[in-house]
Amino acid sequence: MSDKALAALLAIRRAIHDGTLFTMALAAMLSTGSAVWAVRQPDNKETILPWLFALGLVIAAAMRCDRVAIRRPWFTTERLRRSRLEIGLVVALTLLAFGLRLYRLNDFLPPFHGDEGEMGTLARAVLDGRNRPSYFGTGWMDHPSLFYYLQAGSLALFGDSGTGLRMLSVMFGSLCIPLVYAIGRTGWGPAAGITAATLMATSHLCIQYSRIALNNIESVWAICLAMLLLVRMGAKEPASSVIRWPMTQHALLGIVLGLSQYLYYGSRLAIVVTAALLPVLWWQRRSSLRGIVMAMAAACVALAPLLWNYVRFPATFLSRSLTVWAFSDANVAHALGSGASLPHDFWRLLLLQSRQTFGFFVAFGDATAFYAGSIPAFDAITVVLFWSGLLVVLSRLRRFQELALFAWFALGVLLAGILTNDPPNGPRLIMVVPAVFLIAGAGMHFLYGIGLRVLPRQGLWVASAAAAIAILAANLQSYFVDYANHPYGLLSARIAHELRAAPPGYRSYLLGEPVFRANHGTLRFLAPTSHVIDAKRPEDASIRPGEGLLLIVLPHRIADLAAVQALFPGGETSQASDRNGNVLYTVYRRSPQTQ
Repeated sequence: MSDKALAALLAIRRAIHDGTLFTMALAAMLSTGSAVWAVRQPDNKETILPWLFALGLVIAAAMRCDRVAIRRPWFTTERLRRSRLEIGLVVALTLLAFGLRLYRLNDFLPPFHGDEGEMGTLARAVLDGRNRPSYFGTGWMDHPSLFYYLQAGSLALFGDSGTGLRMLSVMFGSLCIPLVYAIGRTGWGPAAGITAATLMATSHLCIQYSRIALNNIESVWAICLAMLLLVRMGAKEPASSVIRWPMTQHALLGIVLGLSQYLYYGSRLAIVVTAALLPVLWWQRRSSLRGIVMAMAAACVALAPLLWNYVRFPATFLSRSLTVWAFSDANVAHALGSGASLPHDFWRLLLLQSRQTFGFFVAFGDATAFYAGSIPAFDAITVVLFWSGLLVVLSRLRRFQELALFAWFALGVLLAGILTNDPPNGPRLIMVVPAVFLIAGAGMHFLYGIGLRVLPRQGLWVASAAAAIAILAANLQSYFVDYANHPYGLLSARIAHELRAAPPGYRSYLLGEPVFRANHGTLRFLAPTSHVIDAKRPEDASIRPGEGLLLIVLPHRIADLAAVQALFPGGETSQASDRNGNVLYTVYRRSPQTQ
């Protein structure tokens, strides 16, 4: 019998002896049972409990393996040592990030998007208990429904409003900072960690996606946590400076990967990157087959309920991916013109996709409606640090930490940029942004080592502080000045506030079709009791005796206003404009007293 086969048999024997196999089998049964129970009794709030208990069993089994294998208590002298200065800097950066994400957080900065309203409406349904989504199903746009329960918690804690809904993203966006620091600190050193944390805390792109009530920044937090676990596994630091609980770390990695799939679709990148890096860890003997199996089993336990939903409804798994696939007949015509086709224009489309995606990391902005494409995604100093750091990373790819960063960046650029339509797409590429800052941090670590040989330490600190202040100033200008004065995206929130401000006794109509309709997600969330009605024609508006009329007319329907005034004379007309004076809509009000 070969040595590998013998080692495998011994591992199985140990697993049976210490109860690991039994515990993991029980966890799998509980997780699957929770999924089946949730299908049969979707309104039962207790169906999630077996699944949560199963996750706890996975952690318990992994910790039991580590106690049997290395026999070390949890609290030992082998803890991560941090200087008071480092701890203070990380805490300060996290608080700074929280403050920047909270400052002026309302329905207008950023403008409340219809997608936020759709998710917020489902989160409100969780609190109301009526038409509550299933824990493990999929809802709007095939997004997993479990995320709406997190948003419901945010509404319960911080108020049933747009700000309360967005607070979940504010918190997760802020909690990314210590994770990014820990990755840089573990993989390279303090200079890398502080640099990456500073860039992410002050980045206007990260500020924007930490203020939107969607599931993007939560997925960023999840992939950062997964990468931290991977980098810790690949660390070559002395045993006295790192807590080594191999099976527990693998189990946590699997659980993080599984839970991340209940968030944004971009979380699938975490599975792809992990699948690419775990074999490298095994080949470098920093992971074991037993640990990889533990990670896979933990991920399956966490994912089982959602996988059961995908088995029942296969279309929900790939529907979004197929829609955004760049190399389709529909997209090639969209990107290159009506005469383009595949495979004839394949290379031309590939070149366009690559140029637009990589332009995001040089001078391009977010091309989606979630941000302003006229604002470059990164400030000039960050761009220089990133591309300089990328050269350093490429020169040291044989080291696991550099390989992990490059895999994260390269796979993200490919899957979230080049292979998807309309790049650069901020909601997708935000999954790669922490890797950009960490690559910049790796480069700074290299430059810092050189600088110590030729410059005094105090001089380096002064230069670093000056660069950090310049980066902060540039990002504050981009977000709280340039973007805050941006004229677009205010329509839905302004109309919602107009409807909420209407006094009792008014009937509300909207002349906005086909551009804007009364069932828009923003209106349904921000003005849930207004009951605005679409008016396809002026004659569709009608009021009872004693009722007032509130009519909102979009610019492309302004010609219909005269007909409404003829039907309901005696009202008052006013206009709402954006920050640059462009008319958003016209309001016609007739009070109940007007006959």
